[in-house]
Amino acid sequence: MGASVSTRTLRLSYGRQGGKIMKFPPETRGFLYYHKPPKAPPLVGDIRFRIAQNLTGFDDGMDLLSPKSRPWHVSLLVLATVPRYAAVREQLMQEGLITPTVVKKCAMLRKHLNDAGHGVMRWENFLYYLRQPFYVAFHSGTVQFLTVTNEKVGICSLPTPFLDWRMQTSPYGGSGIVQLEPYVDPERPDENRVAFRVLRVIEPVHVLLKDYDYYIHPPTEGSLVQRSFSWQAPAAITRSLDTDSLRSAMMLPPNYGDIP
Repeated sequence: MGASVSTRTLRLSYGRQGGKIMKFPPETRGFLYYHKPPKAPPLVGDIRFRIAQNLTGFDDGMDLLSPKSRPWHVSLLVLATVPRYAAVREQLMQEGLITPTVVKKCAMLRKHLNDAGHGVMRWENFLYYLRQPFYVAFHSGTVQFLTVTNEKVGICSLPTPFLDWRMQTSPYGGSGIVQLEPYVDPERPDENRVAFRVLRVIEPVHVLLKDYDYYIHPPTEGSLVQRSFSWQAPAAITRSLDTDSLRSAMMLPPNYGDIP
């Protein structure tokens, strides 16, 4: 990004904790830059912060991590529609990194999200292939993400796979990175269904319910999210792609390598 952004005041925060704005870690020094994966659709992108002492060391530097142990970022959807990022938005367009058409599409998407009762700031998971890893908080009641292709955007909001239907709550705290993957459910072999695989645990898993019987199995790296009573064989927790909450995921290619 060019130097003209520095002529305006831009206030950024590291994150929020307990409703309070968090300061960046001490001695955080480096460069903002625009990141867009090579095969990502036009609406997918973000600014990140590369820790480096100077531009010469940029390629050898590392991206600043957020409190969620993911690269700190501000998504294109936020950059294109939130007024305080106007200077960054103008700079990105000036450098040809985004186009006025993309900004207009982001504005239309924000209106659609607002009309549906979804705040734009909560959307941090943008999936453009089915097995794309994304962040979840294990205690959250819902899993939310946007599905994005070159032509369409869909909203997916569904009950978390960690939900124990008996208590209508998740028994576990912590967070991690998961992915969806196609799954043939023995009980519903003719349905288009997906399972959830835990790829990485970020915040340690801990039990929130006293004397819990582990009907929902604890999130475990490399394993599908499963359920079972003590006398049963474990079964993967699956969701149907034919429901309104997940139907837009059907338009996604299965893997990154399948993207045209």
